[in-house]
Amino acid sequence: MGAIRTYLDRIRPEWTPGSVDPREGELLYWLVRNFMPNRLIEIGRSTGYSTLWLAAAVEDNGAGALVSIDCDIEPACEKVFDDRLLASGAHRIVRKIKGKSWDVAQHCAWDVCGFHGFYDFLFLDGDHGKR
Repeated sequence: MGAIRTYLDRIRPEWTPGSVDPREGELLYWLVRNFMPNRLIEIGRSTGYSTLWLAAAVEDNGAGALVSIDCDIEPACEKVFDDRLLASGAHRIVRKIKGKSWDVAQHCAWDVCGFHGFYDFLFLDGDHGKR
């Protein structure tokens, strides 16, 4: 078990409603560990609880990167997200992009983290619809 998973076990009591439930986090972790995608995208991150589960699986798989996209994040949530990335070591695996996913796609920002082309895993947990 890597550093990110160890960190997740430590912060589990801090889970708050509205975030991915720890059981859902375990499922995300299991999916990534078993299907071993290398190029992951997460749309919607809030305080980054789901991000950490995905990043922990990538770390334990030994290869890959995660692009986390979200828009209109409250400053307090963004600070928690950034602090969690640094404290867990997930900043080595996660590329944070602020913006609406459809806007990011139009500007070719999908080519990040040294990957070009298709991605193998998408976790959609946010509404970035045009309004």
